Amino acid sequence: MAYATVADVARVATRGWDDIAQRAVQNARVAGETLRALYSGESVAGVAADVLELAQRGLALVADTLERASRHADTYIQPRYQGQLPLPAHLVNGSDLPTVVATIAYRRLMGASLSEDVDRNTAWAEKYLRDLADGRVTFGATDNATPQPPGRMSSSAPCKTIDWNQY
Repeated sequence: MAYATVADVARVATRGWDDIAQRAVQNARVAGETLRALYSGESVAGVAADVLELAQRGLALVADTLERASRHADTYIQPRYQGQLPLPAHLVNGSDLPTVVATIAYRRLMGASLSEDVDRNTAWAEKYLRDLADGRVTFGATDNATPQPPGRMSSSAPCKTIDWNQY
């Protein structure tokens, strides 16, 4: 399950849908507006069939990148929230997780050509995931089913008495 949408990736992209079109499709004939319309289910009448096919492939690539970025996030989330995976939509949508996953996916779409902003945003996203795993950040809901991080453990047991006369 992807924690973010293609629209979330467009939201975090430097130039929005145009950036997604450039990175995912890599064909100047496919405009960001065509990708947005196709993704939103709006009319794409008048767009050539080969351009629509390229746009669909580009959207599929972004969706696959989002799925892989979500699995990356799961590596941080799983040890702490293993009893709650997959995470309920209300926890995901009430947190920064969609933005984090979209940022990581966008970084992966960028390849080797990174700007300072993308690099800084990716560092923030990775720190958020580490903080989530360490318990410094939560999803905001009480998570009674979540195991506490390793470290201290307390236990209690009834007192036992030894009958020394039986030895």
